[in-house]
Parts: sequence; C-alpha cells; structure tokens
Amino acid sequence: MLHQDPPPKELEITILPFPDDNDTSSFMKDGIHLGIHAPHVPKLAREFRKFYYGSRSAAISNGEHNDTDRNKLMDCVSCLLLLCPDHATAWADRRRLLLQREELSITSSLSSWETEIGFLNMLFTQHSKAPNAWGHRRWVCRQILKTLKDNYIQESSDRLIKWATYEIAVCTVIAEKYPKNYYAWTHRSFIIRELVDMMQRDNGLHDDDIRAMLQAEVETIEPWLLRHVSDHSAAHYGGEVLLLWLKVGKDESSMDDVDWKIETMQEKLQTSRDLIDKFPSHEVIWIWRRICSRLLLDCYPYRPNDNDDSSITLESMVSFLQKEILYTSSMIETCFSSSNDKDDINHQNFSSAYALWILSYAKRIINLDTSLIMEDISTIKASLGENNAAIANEAFIK
Repeated sequence: MLHQDPPPKELEITILPFPDDNDTSSFMKDGIHLGIHAPHVPKLAREFRKFYYGSRSAAISNGEHNDTDRNKLMDCVSCLLLLCPDHATAWADRRRLLLQREELSITSSLSSWETEIGFLNMLFTQHSKAPNAWGHRRWVCRQILKTLKDNYIQESSDRLIKWATYEIAVCTVIAEKYPKNYYAWTHRSFIIRELVDMMQRDNGLHDDDIRAMLQAEVETIEPWLLRHVSDHSAAHYGGEVLLLWLKVGKDESSMDDVDWKIETMQEKLQTSRDLIDKFPSHEVIWIWRRICSRLLLDCYPYRPNDNDDSSITLESMVSFLQKEILYTSSMIETCFSSSNDKDDINHQNFSSAYALWILSYAKRIINLDTSLIMEDISTIKASLGENNAAIANEAFIK
C-alpha cells in the first residue's frame, strides 16, 4: 500500500469499518488515505519489530548490501515507524540506507530527498509530536541544502527558496492542526536560521529573497497570536525571528542602524498593545510584550561610561520605562474597577509581573538608578491596592 499509486499522504490509526468477525485485515487504503485498524496495533507492532530485526540482521550479515536487502529493510523500517515513530535505531538505519541510495544515484538525489519528505509528511498526520521524526526531518533538510550547494545549478536559488517556503508551509499546517506543537515551531526556527546563515556566507547571492521571507515571518506572528492566544512556542519563535530580522533586515536606506531597530521594535510594541487590549488575561500575550520590550531595550547602545551621547540614550530609555509603567498601572486599575473574577486576577498578576520584570531587566543591563522613576514606581504600587502593597514594596526594592 505504501508503494501503490497514488502514494498515501495521510495516515490514521482508527477503528476501520471491517466486519466484526474479521481478524485478518489490518489496513485499508482509499486514495491518498492509509488507515490502520487500532485494535490490531499491539499485535502489528510486535510483528513489525520482528520483521525489522530479522531483515536488519540479514542485511548486516551479508556484508555488502544488495538492492533487495536494502529495499526490504527500508520497507520494514517504514512499517515500524508508522506505529513506533520514535524508534531511534530504526531512524538511524533509515539514514544509512538513504545515504547508500544517495551514493548510487547522485543525479536523482533531490528527488530522493523529496520522496523522504513526503513520507515524513504522511507520518506527521498521525504522529505530529514525535521528536525523533522531527530530528530526522532536519537531517533530510541538511542533505537537501548540501546537495544544492555541492551540485550548483542555475536554478539552485529558486530551489532553495521553494524548499524553505514549503517547509514553513508544512510547519504552519501542522501547528494549526495540532496546536501548541513545539517541534513544528522548532523546525521552523531551524529553517529560518539556516537561511540567515546562508545569507551571511554566500556573498549576497540570496539576500533579497531571504530578507523577504524573514520579513514575512516577522509579520506573521501577531496575526497568529491573535488566533492562538495560548501558543507559547509561537511567541518564542517570534522573538527569534525578530532578533534575526534586527540583525540582517535593514536595507541600504539612509536611516541609522540603531534608529531603524528602535523604530521597528516600537511598531511591534504598539501591535502587542493591541493584542493586550483584546486578551489582557492571557499570559502568552504578556510574554510577547516582554519579548518585544527586551529587544527594544537591547537596541539602545547606552552603557555606563559611554561618551556624552549616552545621556541622550539614557533619557530615551527612562522615558520608555515611564510609559510602560504608567501603561501597566492603568491596566491594573482597570482590573480593580471591574468584577473580581478569574480573568481579572490573571490580568492583574500578568500586568504587575511585567512591570517588575521590565524594571529588573533595565536595572541589570544599564544599572538603572531607580530614583529616576521613583514617582512612577509609586504610581504602580498604589495601583496594586492595599492587599498587595507589602509584596509590591518588597519586590520593587529588590
């Protein structure tokens, strides 16, 4: 069934519509859909392991693998991974078999790796959070990049962008269908980092295309968080792509590099405020603002004992901190003015935690003298109310 046309693209382990007295059939294929009968999974897993280890022993004992041994072992590995997607030894054997096949057919290497990606796509429709499967996908992606580099052809740049676009699209579909998928976001981060690394070592060969993709990724985060307000992985991925964008995103405009970075992060902080206005009681939204604020503070070049321009930068940073604290205190006051339900309590906790964090971070990176904003600190302490005044006072002193 794995080799039949059309090749299966979706896998599902479920109760298949077999007759009640049927004990022999375990699989069903309908077009691109491959089904495995769930009640038979324990027995099938045992049988697949038996066939896999038997084929593996035969292939190893033969010394030189012929095509028949390789194909049989590859089929056994494929079947086993459908039920045991984190079988590390099976994945290791699969990589060895793929490399042997690669040595035999260099000219069709890209097609071979794309076929392997298709198998992984099918596997992820049932096992979307299998760590070893995602690790294998990263390995395959590295082989694709190596093939493009070693066998340079005129259209390799187009192939590179097409590959990256496809991988990001797959990650998006999986993260949408299987929420909070850490592995999909980690793989997406791997793709972007590979592109940026290539951008920095290939002498501008792919710069425009990669910069456009990176900008698209930066612009994707807020709309995604708007639809998935509890996706921690998406928020942290957003921080990674923003950091990369600040490093390589600036074009050859007349704007100063620091001014461009600060302006970029100020825009992100404004959109994050819009998210907070919609979802003030969701922790991830406040984490996203924390990420944006940290990147903005890191953009300022101020350090103690700098030249005279450092006083101007310090003034800008203090102004930013004052605005953030006043904004946070207004959010806390909104909580107290409404009913004291669970959402309001979460809103209050996240708001105050953000205020404490931003003061702590600013003090750490620039040794900020808190007397410069003591009046603003008093404002937010008052906003926390009498019940939390002692806790707030101790935290702010620290």
